[in-house]
Amino acid sequence: NFHPNEKIYCGSRAKGEAIADSDFDLLVLKECTLPLHLRDWELRKHLVPYYQTLDLIVLTSPKFNLEKKIVGAIPYQVVREGVLLSAKELLCN
Repeated sequence: NFHPNEKIYCGSRAKGEAIADSDFDLLVLKECTLPLHLRDWELRKHLVPYYQTLDLIVLTSPKFNLEKKIVGAIPYQVVREGVLLSAKELLCN
């Protein structure tokens, strides 16, 4: 099973700027040794029925902590605009 450390809602929906056809942007922190392109597979299997248009990024905490200091990097934006989610919120929004 995929048990992420944290789930962070980001992008236009987190900022309250979404329009009807806006996608869902989700960054997940998970300690993992899988290559970047395989990390989201387990979570995506469970979320696609809920989020047909999902941009999903799975990062390790060290990678996130490094990139959150880089202007223009996704973690940099997430720190400023993201909304932390519980598992229940993730499946109910």
